Amino acid sequence: MTVDKLEGSCYCKSIQFTIDTDATPIWCCYCHCVECRKAHGAPMYSTFTVEGTSFHIKGEEAVKWKVDKMADGKPAQWGMKRCFCPKCGTRVFNESALPKAVAVQMGKMKEDDEREFLPIVGTFHALVFDKEADIPEKWKPQSHAWVSEALFPVLQLKDGLEKHSKSPFVPGNEVLEQAHKPEQ
Repeated sequence: MTVDKLEGSCYCKSIQFTIDTDATPIWCCYCHCVECRKAHGAPMYSTFTVEGTSFHIKGEEAVKWKVDKMADGKPAQWGMKRCFCPKCGTRVFNESALPKAVAVQMGKMKEDDEREFLPIVGTFHALVFDKEADIPEKWKPQSHAWVSEALFPVLQLKDGLEKHSKSPFVPGNEVLEQAHKPEQ
């Protein structure tokens, strides 16, 4: 499937966005962390992240609700802000910045880059695609993150995706299950 452009919006369409199709996703996953579950009111969600320069928002003036604290009141990791539509309440995207060491490790920044952080934006498959068949391969979730905080037994899923105890970019992460092709 060839996609000319990726477009998404909040529920009421007050906030719309496009993503450059030539962008390379930094990460596509199913997230099970307690913070995101609370922000979405769901047992998990699917997300993908791109460099901030690849994400273009229309109606940015409408994005007044930016939450930069965790559920326990502590500052969010890496300066993350969860951005919501003030009209319908949809969580539209996250703004954040990867520390240089993490971005270099991922091959997204060069050692000689003078920036200390790589600006990134994450959004959600459900805001862009109507059904799984619409998702181009490079944008499909490649792993499960924060399985250690999951509400259901993720390790019993036989979807062939890698399963991480935390995020692959967080110290202390363990790969609980390697990626493999599901049995037919």
